Amino acid sequence: MKAVGICGSDVHYLKTMRCAHFVVREPMVIGHECAGVIEEVGDEVSSLAVGDRVAL
Repeated sequence: MKAVGICGSDVHYLKTMRCAHFVVREPMVIGHECAGVIEEVGDEVSSLAVGDRVAL
């Protein structure tokens, strides 16, 4: 993981423990926009390689 961002829903979770109808009922890690570099791949993975930059 090289970087992670937060979005508006994350701010709602942090401030009010909810976003629209979703209520946080247990600890939750916020931040789901992320980017990084592949460090390891499984034997059957052919579309990614070690060193590839990826974003989610």
